[in-house]
Amino acid sequence: MEGTMAHNVLYERKIGRQSADIYYRVLAHRAEMDETLNRLFKNPYFCHFFNTKSITSFWESIKAEQKTGDYQVNSLMKAVMTGLFFERNEF
Repeated sequence: MEGTMAHNVLYERKIGRQSADIYYRVLAHRAEMDETLNRLFKNPYFCHFFNTKSITSFWESIKAEQKTGDYQVNSLMKAVMTGLFFERNEF
């Protein structure tokens, strides 16, 4: 990769917020995620667009540390981000 990527990118040792880390970051913030999901499940717009039973089931499997695909965790995070968008814009 020498000559292809910038030197500061190639030799960066700092742990970033990468997609591969998301499962472990979500586990590290279980309580915050529980609180956020409980709040979002009370929003009728969120409940209209997302299957809350499926989200709950998936979140429980994550909390039980049953490793899942990164794609699934990313999908959960996209649902949460959409719900937070609804909250922020008072939907």
